[in-house]
Amino acid sequence: MTQALFQIDEKDAWLEHNAPYSYGDDGGWLVTTFLKPGTHTFTVRIDTADGQSATDTVTATVAAPPAPPAALAGRWSRNVTSGDKGRWRITINRVGWLFDDPHGGGQNQGVSYPSRGRVTIRSSIEEPILGQYKRGGAFCGIEPDPPVTYSYAVSKNHRRLRLRAMGAARNDCRTGLLQGTWARTH
Repeated sequence: MTQALFQIDEKDAWLEHNAPYSYGDDGGWLVTTFLKPGTHTFTVRIDTADGQSATDTVTATVAAPPAPPAALAGRWSRNVTSGDKGRWRITINRVGWLFDDPHGGGQNQGVSYPSRGRVTIRSSIEEPILGQYKRGGAFCGIEPDPPVTYSYAVSKNHRRLRLRAMGAARNDCRTGLLQGTWARTH
């Protein structure tokens, strides 16, 4: 079986079995917001089914990720009453949007803020060390997580966050979980 092993700073970070070989879930990419600013090494080793292999390493400088809009930064929670029911939590920081589900699992998502009052939630963030990181994978079991842009509004007292999917109506599970009103917890 052909596979690609991705390493960050000599730590195994992702093992991909499906062509085209990309970091993260099929069709995903490497989100570097979890790395400290500075120089890092990125290595990929391909092992083919017939026993051949090739390795390539690059060194790159990673910049500090921008802070999220101040009104969004912090922790939020929402009680979801349909689908994957229970108390969901989001921590919004420089890494991205870090989700905790009511069953003890989690998912970290890369994000961007294309304009004021808008956030695009993208694919999962996969961190090393492979096999030890428990917050990755496809958010809804669909690889890769599709990017979805939401409008957001924070109440004047900064205690409520309202998310609404934009564009064509989306019926994926992530939108069902995220769309609605969240309460600030910290």
